[in-house]
This record gives sequence, C-alpha cells and structure tokens, in this order.
Amino acid sequence: MRRLTNSLTRFWSRGRTVRPHTSPKKHLSLQVERLDDREVPSVTPVGGYFQVNSTTSAQVKPVVATDPSGNYVVVWQTGVSGQSSDVYAQRFSAAGVAQGTEFKVNSDTGSDYAPSVSSDANGNFVIAWERSDSTGTNVFARQFSSTGAPTTPDFQINQNDTDPYGFPITRHYDPSVAVARNGQFVVSWIEYYVQEDTEIETDLINAQYYTAAAVPWSETLTIEKVENVYDHGDIGRIMNQQSAADAVGDFATTWWGSGFPKGDIYARAFNAPATLADNPTPKSDYFMVNTYTHGYQKNPAISMSSSGEFVVTWDGEGPGSNQGIFARLFNSNTTPVGDQFTVDGPSAGSGDVYSSVSMNASGAFVVSWGGFVTDPSTSLVYTEVFDSQGNPQSGSIQVSPTGLGGEYSSVALNDSGSFEVVWGTPNTSGAENVFAQMYQS
Repeated sequence: MRRLTNSLTRFWSRGRTVRPHTSPKKHLSLQVERLDDREVPSVTPVGGYFQVNSTTSAQVKPVVATDPSGNYVVVWQTGVSGQSSDVYAQRFSAAGVAQGTEFKVNSDTGSDYAPSVSSDANGNFVIAWERSDSTGTNVFARQFSSTGAPTTPDFQINQNDTDPYGFPITRHYDPSVAVARNGQFVVSWIEYYVQEDTEIETDLINAQYYTAAAVPWSETLTIEKVENVYDHGDIGRIMNQQSAADAVGDFATTWWGSGFPKGDIYARAFNAPATLADNPTPKSDYFMVNTYTHGYQKNPAISMSSSGEFVVTWDGEGPGSNQGIFARLFNSNTTPVGDQFTVDGPSAGSGDVYSSVSMNASGAFVVSWGGFVTDPSTSLVYTEVFDSQGNPQSGSIQVSPTGLGGEYSSVALNDSGSFEVVWGTPNTSGAENVFAQMYQS
C-alpha cells in the first residue's frame, strides 16, 4: 500500500484494511479491501536450521540482533543462572556464514547470565546481562565493533545505590539494551528493594542513556516506580521489562504489571536527550497497551521502526479465555493504531507463550513464539510476518522441527526482509543447545 502524505490517518483492523482516500472536495471516503482477497507474499526458509553453539551442554536463553544489511549476532547464556555461568556470542554474515568462532562476552569468571543484545546501522553491537556476586545482582554491558572486537571492557550500568533508609539495594536485574541506528544506546533494568520498617516492596524500572562511544548521558532515569499491591490499582509488581529505540535514539519501554487476580501490559516512550547535560524527556506518562483486560496479560516484547512507530507483543488470555499471542501498534507519539489483535498460531487457545518481535526501518515486523497443544514438553517455535499496518504477510510458520522445539525464541528482521529466528532446546542426549533458522520474506 502507498504511504499517504496528506496527514490522513490510515486505519486498519484484523481481517481487513481500510484505506482513506480524498475526493477533489477533500471529503474523506473509505475503501475496504479484505485480506482474504489479496495475494499474500510468501516466506521461504534460507537453508535448514543449524546449531549455533560449538560448546555443548546448558546453552540457553538465546537472543539475536541484526544490522540493516542482515549481518547478525546470536548471544546466549552457558551454564545455570546464579551459579557458574557465562555469556557467549557468535557473529554471522547476511548469508548465514559464521564469522570467526563463538566468543566469551564477559571478562570475569563469576556468574553472568540473562543477556540482551542490539545493533546499530553499521553492525556495532552492545550486549547487556546480569551478574551475581557477593554484593548482589547487578547489570553489566560491553560494546563491540562490527568485527566482534570489544571496544569497551565490561562496565556496570546501575549505580551502587541505597534505599530511602540507607540500606544497599542489592537486586538489579532483567536488563534490556536498545541501540539506535546512530549508535547511541539505552539500557533499562528492574531495581527491587523492601523498605525494612514497612515491608513495602518497591519495584523501579530504571534506564541509563549512553553516547555511541559508551559515555553515560546524564543521570539514571526512572521510567516507573511501583510500591506494594495498592499503587496504580491492580499493579503489584513490575515484571519482564524491555526497551526498543528508533534511528535517532528515541525509545520506548514496555513491562508487565503483575497483580492479583490479573496482570496488564504497560509502556512509556521518551525523546532522546539533546545534550550530555540532559535526560531523555517523556513523550507521555505510562499507558496500558492491552485492550482486553481480563485475566493475565504478561511477558511483553517491543520493537521500533527507524521513525519511531513501535509494536508491543505479549502472551495472555483473550476472549473466551483463550491463551494466545497478541500485538498492538503505536505511532511515534504513542497514539495506538487500532486495538490489540491476535497473532495466529496452530496451537492458539492452548499454550502460545513468550513472544519476541522485531520491526525493521519501514515498520514491517516479525513475531516468534513458543506453542504447545497439550504438553509443554512438546512445545515448538513458530513465526509470523506482518506489514507495517499489522496485516499478516504469512501464515503461522513452524520454525523448529518436531523434537527440537522450545518455548523461548528471539527474532531479528533486517531492512531487506530477511530474518533469523533463534531458540534454545534440549537435544536427545539431554544437553541444551542454541539453534537458528533464516528466512526471506
């Protein structure tokens, strides 16, 4: 479809596309085109699936990032979280050829896990992760060039701060890194503490902005703060936060507000800071993403186009108590583009969980998720492609072969339309490995 440049709003809904037109008198008329009547572009696998890691046993929690040309990096955790574990990475060309060998990201020998990765326009990338030691859990990051050479040592993101009563805050976790195309980046994470005198639980989503040279940009930003189950109505805890950035460094963060008897998905967006003395400025207060508000909505993911439009996906209950994957689009000023819609899957209504989403420069996006019909041990990884208006461009595609499935996956879409899905899965000997499959859309 053509992008309209006359400031008219493009409307869409699941199952049909509504396109505004202007008559010579500039009155608005609507033309409805059913998706069922249109030719849907095909999505084809590029080769077969392959194992990413060369070191075996307990290779888990893979994530993937791509540059605009399709060169990509896969990052994962080896070992058990909170015990002896490290973060590893492997680079690939746009053709899927391994560039060098896998390499260790963290320089220490402690417990490093739960990685996040993002790339700029030139293929330089930043990896963030959690580190546990005697002081507690902290968030670290390291920057790499497009050749995989480290350009910084490990550096700690969060401050060694204290709660309002002077006690050290020892839990900083769930990091997410979002790199703009210009190389600026933001790392967000959750901070948690309990106020000793009142036993009130406090969750914060904090963020630190950086220049392309990894210089901290002003002070730590608090995106949201929640105290106990009574703050913000039904929000009791902040869970599973994630951030995404556009070409110039504007960013948005989404999270799961978990309470009883329900949970909802929230988000907040920010403008990039103008100078090193400035903080990012909010585009809005936090807002609810999901429009269906019954039951648990959880595990959000987010991705953003070059011009700031973004998509949030999550898993939760839909009408009729069906468990599924849902998505909602927003423009760059956080105005929603329609209501939430279902990301279809062959196992819809049973066990679709843990989505990942990637949006390219033009706003097209790909979703991946894990799904099972009756038994979680038989979970498979699926993917589906959408255009920038949320119209499906493929049916649901089974990514992982039967017997090599998994609930957790990550997807990265480049500007040419090709993408990679990575997932972690046990093999027949009981060891856990990281697999990948490339596609062209």
